Amino acid sequence: MDCPSMEHVQLVLSDIKTESDSLSTYVIYHPNGQVAQEFQIKPALGLDGLATIYDESGTIIGQRLYEKGEIVETIVELEE
Repeated sequence: MDCPSMEHVQLVLSDIKTESDSLSTYVIYHPNGQVAQEFQIKPALGLDGLATIYDESGTIIGQRLYEKGEIVETIVELEE
C-alpha cells in the first residue's frame, strides 16, 4: 500500500508558508480519487486538530489528534 505516513504530513507542512494564523484544512487524494489524508494546521504552530490517513478504499488506517504541533492522542495507530 502506497499511503503517506504522518511523518509525510510533517514534511508537507514544512513546505506551506503563509502569513495567516487561521486554521486551515488540507486534503490529499489517492490516484483513484479517494481521500488519502486530511489534516488541519495553523501555520505558526503546525498540526492542530485531527490528522487522518485513509487507505485507497476510504477506510481510516491512522488517526492522531494534535495541539500546537504536538501529538495529544493517537486514536488509530498507523501500521507501517
